[in-house]
Amino acid sequence: MIPSDAVRPCSEQAQHLLQEWYGVTAAQADALIATWARSCRRSPEVVAEVLVRQVWQGADTFVDAAVARTLEEALRTLPAVVAAGPDIGPDIGPDIGADIEEPAPTP
Repeated sequence: MIPSDAVRPCSEQAQHLLQEWYGVTAAQADALIATWARSCRRSPEVVAEVLVRQVWQGADTFVDAAVARTLEEALRTLPAVVAAGPDIGPDIGPDIGADIEEPAPTP
C-alpha cells in the first residue's frame, strides 16, 4: 500500500505511486517526472505535487489544472510505454504539455 502521510515529500510519494501503479523503477519514475516537468514548464516538485495532491488524492487545494490534465493524459499512455521496453526517457509519447503556458511571475 502506498503511504499517504503528509510527512513524506511529494516527490518521494510521486515516485512510489509510479512504481506501484506502473511497475517502473525509481530511476524511471524520476525520469518521467523530470520529462513531464520540462513538458509542462514547471519544476519537478510542482509536477510531483500535482500528481500526488490532484491526480492521486483528488484534492482541490493545490490546483494547477493544466498540469493535472497533462499528467492524466500521460498516465493514460504510460502502460503502453512501459510495455514497449525498459528505456523510459525523454521521448515518452506525444508532446504533452505543449499547450501549457508559462506560469505568471510572482511579484
